[in-house]
Amino acid sequence: MNQGRAAFTLTVCAGAYGLGLCAWAGTAFGGGVAYALYAQPVVVSALVFVLLRAHCTTGDRLSAYAAATIAVLYLLWSVLGALSLAAGSFPAALLLVVAVALTPSPQTAERTVSCSASRLV
Repeated sequence: MNQGRAAFTLTVCAGAYGLGLCAWAGTAFGGGVAYALYAQPVVVSALVFVLLRAHCTTGDRLSAYAAATIAVLYLLWSVLGALSLAAGSFPAALLLVVAVALTPSPQTAERTVSCSASRLV
C-alpha cells in the first residue's frame, strides 16, 4: 500500500472510530450533550481528510500545513483533556497524526499515483 492510500485509510479509520465512540458514548451516557462531546473525533477527522485531499489533488502546501497543525493540536488536546472533555479522543488523534506524516509531498513524481485514493471520494 502506498503512502497516499495509507493516509486515506488511517483518516477514514479515525472517522469510523469517532462514529463508533459517539454512538456508544451517546447512548451510554444519555445522549444530548454526550453526542456533541464525543463527536470531536468525527469533526476533526473530516476536517483533516478534506485538507489532506486538497493537498493531494492540488498540491496546496497550505492545506498540508493546516492539516498537520490541526492533527498535532488535536493530539495535545486529547492528552490534556483525556479525563474530561476529550475522553476517548486519543486513538483517533494518533491515527490522524500518522496519516499526516504518511501523506506524500507534492514534489515527488509519483504524486498522481500515491494520492490516487483521494480522487475516489
